[in-house]
Amino acid sequence: MTRAKQLVKRETVNGIRVSTWKYIDNTGRVVDSETIVACGQKKAHGGFGARTTEDAERHHERMVENVAAGNFDTFFARAKEQQVVRSLREYRDWRKAVLIRDNHTCQGCGKHWSSFQDAAFDDGASGFRPEVDHIESFDHHPERRFDPDNGRTLCHECHAKTDNYGSRVHAKEFKMQVLECVRRTGPISISLIRNETGLLLLTVWKSCVELMAEGLIKYDETNPCCWMGLGELVVVSN
Repeated sequence: MTRAKQLVKRETVNGIRVSTWKYIDNTGRVVDSETIVACGQKKAHGGFGARTTEDAERHHERMVENVAAGNFDTFFARAKEQQVVRSLREYRDWRKAVLIRDNHTCQGCGKHWSSFQDAAFDDGASGFRPEVDHIESFDHHPERRFDPDNGRTLCHECHAKTDNYGSRVHAKEFKMQVLECVRRTGPISISLIRNETGLLLLTVWKSCVELMAEGLIKYDETNPCCWMGLGELVVVSN
């Protein structure tokens, strides 16, 4: 299959360049993506696997947020680790074992691929290459990365609905950081949460909205700063 590389977005944040590329097949369909974060000779690759331009753009925005918040070193270390692990024979053997066990069939919707279609990456009319998902996340459970019982075969659509997929993992981490900060400090404004956690103001706000919907925090309506603006809204543990 012929693949062409096209630039999705490129921008420089705090002297660090973030570039996202998409790879398309000869029908114009997006089959993969890659985000490159570079600072001098230091470079990290991540954000693989997007199947639409919109997914690639969303991953680019998350990387820009991380860089703006000063999390480049964390991203660099994580991306490097994933590149190394996914290049290991143990990882390839793990993926093959899961596919054989599941008979190259999506465990979500039942879609089936032949082993030849998987090896060819693109199976033409019936969809993309099968994806092998870690049930317990790759980042948080390194001891189970090569355990076939921790893997399952999914199509891209079913994989994207899992709790461990892409941005959901990071959103959970951000939300827990915000919740821990509120519980530790008591009544605190959103701008102060941003200062404490190093997250972007919009990320803190989104996390607070979700935590309030879950009943874990609430507005501190007794605080006179409560209605003075987004950054000065004060929240407290419920």
